[in-house]
Amino acid sequence: MARSFLDEDAPDVVLNSVFKQFDVDGSEEFGKLCESIGLDDTAAKEGLQHLADKDSDGKVSLKEFKDWIKKSKLKELRSNNSRFELLCQVTQLFKTYDKDGDGTISWSEWVEKFKEFGMFFVLRILIVVRGFAIGMTEEDAKNMWHQTDINKDSKISFEEFWKTAGGG
Repeated sequence: MARSFLDEDAPDVVLNSVFKQFDVDGSEEFGKLCESIGLDDTAAKEGLQHLADKDSDGKVSLKEFKDWIKKSKLKELRSNNSRFELLCQVTQLFKTYDKDGDGTISWSEWVEKFKEFGMFFVLRILIVVRGFAIGMTEEDAKNMWHQTDINKDSKISFEEFWKTAGGG
C-alpha cells in the first residue's frame, strides 16, 4: 500500500496515514517504512533516514517525513541503481566519520580520520565520485571541510556529506 502513495504528489492526509501506520508506537521508527517499499539493505535504510532526519536527532518526525517525501526524489533514487549504490556507500562512509554517533561530523572527527588513515581515507568519498587527485595537502583538507560544511555551522550533516558526494 505505501509504495504507491509515497511520492511528491501525495496529499498530506495520505502521508499522515502512511506515517501513522508504520509509527504505531510513536517511536518515529523509519526502518519499517523503508522495508515496506522494498528497501531491506541496512545502509540504504540508514541513508534514507539520514536524508529525512533534518534535525539529526536519530528519528524521523511526521513533519520531516512529509517534507522528505515532498522534496525528495525517492522514485528516482530507487530506480537508479548507481545512485542507490552511492547512497549505501556514502552512508557507510559517513558512519566511520561520525564516531560519537550524533548524526553529524565534527571538525575533530574529520581531523581524527585524517590522522588515523591519512588523506586517502578522508578523500575516499570524493575520489569515488569526482575523481580527485591523490596528492592533496592539509590545506586542501581544510578547504574540503569548508566546502562540505555547506551551511557553515561547524559540523557536517549527512545531507551535506551526501551533496558533496554528488548525491544531492
